[in-house]
Amino acid sequence: LFDAERFREIVHDPSTGDPVQDLNSPNDGRRLAALKQLAEGPVDKSNREVVERIKDQLNDTDWDNRHAAIAAWAVWGNQEDDVPAIIAILEAGERMDKEHYYMALANLGGTQASDFLAVQLADFWNRRPANEALLQMGDAAESSVAGLLSHEDPEARVAACKVLAQIGTAASWEFLEQAATDSEPSVADAATRAADAIRARTGESSDTSDVEPPGVD
Repeated sequence: LFDAERFREIVHDPSTGDPVQDLNSPNDGRRLAALKQLAEGPVDKSNREVVERIKDQLNDTDWDNRHAAIAAWAVWGNQEDDVPAIIAILEAGERMDKEHYYMALANLGGTQASDFLAVQLADFWNRRPANEALLQMGDAAESSVAGLLSHEDPEARVAACKVLAQIGTAASWEFLEQAATDSEPSVADAATRAADAIRARTGESSDTSDVEPPGVD
């Protein structure tokens, strides 16, 4: 929706022409516009100074600005430095904006990100945003999600099956076939459905003789 007050703030606080400098603005609207511009690029991931300036906005009093800062961080950040930093923020305590951080992890990618997100499927309160982030990662997260099929919680195993149904490849066949014999009926059913979904989506058979399991280089 059009925010007249925010529009007036921007008009009376014109841009410096440099979005990084605009982050110094006292006006929420100008800072938001700067963060969105940074997220759209061009991007120089080697410029860690910009990343630090974006991170300074993570505690902005304006929710939209905080979310825009997380999105910009995901664009300017890298796996080595910023995936661990985001995980540390999430592990420090419950966050109302965790779904935005989850999507940032998905956008940054990498095994550390997918492993963390897969574990969140075992937590009822984190399951929905973790599911969305893993779907965003696609088959890059397959190995991490397949590892959850041995989790002690049947609901976590079911959640893993549902994600694999959408992102899984032939690499998941062996694990889904084993899960289809799970003593918990809901898990066995979810695994069978996931295998059928992968078959329908990819046209691949369940012959695993020439397929390496997830996590094998």
